[in-house]
Amino acid sequence: MKRTGVPKALYGVLVGCCAIGTVSAQPTAEYRVTLDATWSVESHPNAFPPDAHFSPFVGAVHDGTYSMWEPGTTASDGMEDMAETGDTSVLAFEVVRARSQGRATELLRGPFLLAGESGGDAFTAETSHPLLTVVSMIAPSPDWFVGIRGVDLRPGGRWVERLEIELHAYDAGTDSGLDFLSGDIDTSPRDPITDFAATVPFANTPHVAVLIIERTDTPCIADATTDGTNPGDAGFGFPDGAVTVSDLSYFVEAWVSTDALLADVTTDTTNPGDPGFGTPDGAVTISDLTFFVEAWVSGCP
Repeated sequence: MKRTGVPKALYGVLVGCCAIGTVSAQPTAEYRVTLDATWSVESHPNAFPPDAHFSPFVGAVHDGTYSMWEPGTTASDGMEDMAETGDTSVLAFEVVRARSQGRATELLRGPFLLAGESGGDAFTAETSHPLLTVVSMIAPSPDWFVGIRGVDLRPGGRWVERLEIELHAYDAGTDSGLDFLSGDIDTSPRDPITDFAATVPFANTPHVAVLIIERTDTPCIADATTDGTNPGDAGFGFPDGAVTVSDLSYFVEAWVSTDALLADVTTDTTNPGDPGFGTPDGAVTISDLTFFVEAWVSGCP
């Protein structure tokens, strides 16, 4: 397959003139978070009560100024209601309030889950608000819950593609009951939230749930390889979540060699809005180079 248009000498010019470091990466990313309730009589034969389930989870997408919960601190009213009764209305209001203050961008809600079931919610993360917090009551229980707090979806400036986090029990410090079916024994004043994984009935047991966070939006075409890699290196040809000069170099080399698998990214002579724009046509042409370079310069949509 023959490339037409720009001579090979343009390769050096493009890479030389555009070697300016990292271009702004995608400012947002789409995700789905799923709570997988792995808790079962098989996994926890001595810690599996009748009607075992998880309350509908509540989550927040937020920045570093917001904290829904933290070990060593006392639970909010919303956290107390969630952990003791599974009522998430006050906790959801707390997230909405944080959103009105600019500290959070999204409120997440999950379904009621029996042990063995799974369910989730979709959300958008932004560069200014890349942190995720999620909680759900372990039920029945006095005030035990599972959760994550402030998980960074953009460590090092690169959006993560997938995370699986094993969830263990926490004690909200608001009820002094000792077993799953204890009656209401209010703790006043509230004790600090504590890690409950090593405490009876969860001592020496595996995790009770898994939280799966998966990116769902289309990867950026301008992110073609891992920064700093060359042929033969681990990560060469694999997107890394950042748009850098390595991506431009990678594509131009493929274009110069007329590698249709890598360099055929649009239909020849098309422009934005034309039929076939962004659709490969089986030929490696100047349109492919222009399409990629424009995407690279803009970073990512």
